[in-house]
Amino acid sequence: MALESLLRRAREAARRPAAPPRSQPRPAPAAPAAEKPPAWEGVRTGLLLLLLGQCVFLGSGLLSGLWAGIAFLAGAEGALAAAAVFLLTLTLVARVAEAVGSLLLLGGPARRDLRQLCLGAAGLGAGLAALLFLRLIGSLFAEAPPSLGPAAALHAGGFDIVLLLMSVLDFLLSWGRLVLLQFYLYKLAVFLRTPDLPGALLLSLKILAGAAGGGLVLLFLACGGALVEPEGGPALLLLFVTLLVGVAVLAAYGTWSVRYLIALLRLRAAVPEGRDGTCCLPALPYSQ
Repeated sequence: MALESLLRRAREAARRPAAPPRSQPRPAPAAPAAEKPPAWEGVRTGLLLLLLGQCVFLGSGLLSGLWAGIAFLAGAEGALAAAAVFLLTLTLVARVAEAVGSLLLLGGPARRDLRQLCLGAAGLGAGLAALLFLRLIGSLFAEAPPSLGPAAALHAGGFDIVLLLMSVLDFLLSWGRLVLLQFYLYKLAVFLRTPDLPGALLLSLKILAGAAGGGLVLLFLACGGALVEPEGGPALLLLFVTLLVGVAVLAAYGTWSVRYLIALLRLRAAVPEGRDGTCCLPALPYSQ
């Protein structure tokens, strides 16, 4: 009986479906890599270099303009050329400082839109510094003084025309770099949630766009007048329109420069202090 009972249990066990194998526990998903905190100290230094570079550029422009005006009244062409070389030298110093500052801004928030604008501004700043250096070296071998405008360069021909084309390229790239940098500052102000500053930077961007448009008109008038060389009434009309556009461009650029310097000071004050400063930013979503 015991043997029959054992056989019966064995047959019943054989008829039962096999138990499904135990599933192996799935490994826990790996935690996402922690995002590198922004190097806010580098951002503060970069904003300071942008501020100093613009101050050096504005100061050199005022001093060289005063120098050139006195030399023009005295009829000293050598002094005019020296004023132009002085302006190019200090502008080169300003562009190098601004290019380094733009590179330091790359250590800020790891957002693609911010870094693309920053890279563009830094690349144009480095290109402008190299272009200014070439212009400064080339002005030593030019026949026409660099302060006499496009007409003298066209008449001199040769290497002076190359310097003129480099000056036009410098003029165009400078406006492009300023537009990219201004838009980057607007994005950074939105990221830092600085009260009222994004709206002020948008207004500054519109003023800069107007100044850039006027600058292009001024460039067209200067180069067109140098090529056509009108006489009599048309020459006076061209001179009057050029002076009018020039005054408007200077007024717009001066207004933008003051707003730009104030925005840099406010942004630098809003940047968190310390190496990363992550604890200093409020935990609000960034929606723009």
